Parts: sequence; structure tokens; C-alpha cells
Amino acid sequence: MTLRQLFSTLRGHVAIIICLPLCCALVAYGVASVIPKHYKVQRVVEVPISQDNPDFDRNAAAKLTYVGNGERARNVLHNLIEEIPVDDYVIEVQAPPKSNVLTIGVSGMNEAEATAIADTLAQYIYTYATHTLLKMNVEVIDEGPDTETIVTPKPPMYAIEFAVFGLLVAVTIATFRSRSCRTSP
Repeated sequence: MTLRQLFSTLRGHVAIIICLPLCCALVAYGVASVIPKHYKVQRVVEVPISQDNPDFDRNAAAKLTYVGNGERARNVLHNLIEEIPVDDYVIEVQAPPKSNVLTIGVSGMNEAEATAIADTLAQYIYTYATHTLLKMNVEVIDEGPDTETIVTPKPPMYAIEFAVFGLLVAVTIATFRSRSCRTSP
């Protein structure tokens, strides 16, 4: 098929070429618009490493990761912020191997609640480190509302992607229709 034949085929199927991508874009935009927003909040806690016993301090950071991910931390969160349904949120405390920095990640549907949970958990880990593990100079490095991100799909992006997809499908349909019309008796 030459380029001239392709363009004449596309001209003959203008309705499909215009309507299908437009419908795909509208449906994608509508679906992406009704998906609830999902927020992810991160906080960072640093446990300083002493020159005297660095392995002990790294083990303390690993212990704090275990404490932050444990059932006791969830119970503390339930007690400290009773009005927030903590179980509706994904809470992860991570520390890379041989690291002294803990990253607290909270994801859920409400920005303010996710921030409150992350801040409360950071303070709980700070308190546990200073009072139970007797670590000095533990710091909550990253605390505040500036770390929230929305991890929900963006409707305009989906609309553009599905419009291109619809255009490809429409061109394919038009091409197959034109070939079937030429080959049929």
C-alpha cells in the first residue's frame, strides 16, 4: 500500500479516525478523574554513628527499623492518634544495610492523616532511640508538609495516551476495512 492509498483510505474513514481517539481520550480522562488520590509522605530519622562502636550504632538503626515496622508501633499510633484509622495506611520503615538513616514512608488516601502518622511515627522512633536505646543526637531530619507527593495518575496524561492508542486502533480498523472491501467479490 502506498502512502497515497493510505491517505485515501483514511479520508474514507474520517468518522472512525476522529471519533475513536476522542472517545478513548474522554473515557480515560473520566476514569482517571474518579480514581481517588493517593498520597505518600516520607520522613527521615538519622541515628548518629560513633567512632567508638560503629557496628553497634548500625545495629541500633536496624533495631529501630524493626521497631517502626512492628505491631507495637501500630499500637502506639492507635493510642496517640485515635481519630485516624491507622490500619487504612501502608506504613514502612526502611534502612539500607549498614546505614544509619531510617526512611519512614506512609501512603494513603488523606494527605493530612498520612502526614500526621509519619510525624508521629518519627517522634516515636526518636523517643525509642533516645530513651530505650540511650542514643544521643538522634535527629528527625525531614519533618514537615513539603514531602507529600500525589502518586495518583494524572487525567490529562492518560487522555493523551489513550487518544494516541485510539488513533492507532482507528488507523488499523480503517486499513483492514479498506482491504476487506477490495478483496470481497
